[in-house]
Amino acid sequence: MRDNVDKVADIFVILVAATLVVLKLTGVITISWFWLFSPIIFLFGLGLLFGVVLTISCLINTWYLEYKKEKRK
Repeated sequence: MRDNVDKVADIFVILVAATLVVLKLTGVITISWFWLFSPIIFLFGLGLLFGVVLTISCLINTWYLEYKKEKRK
């Protein structure tokens, strides 16, 4: 069930973004390109930040396990 909700949300975001781009290109709306794409940029940055934090935590965990393993010897 959750997969269906995620797919509908993805399609909705894509349709809204495409509609706004078309309105901007036709001159109906006059907002800047930055504000038009800021939600996408924000989500990309959030995903990038999550990936960096996850990578660092995995590296720290690996280092700690190796340290603990060497300490037992």
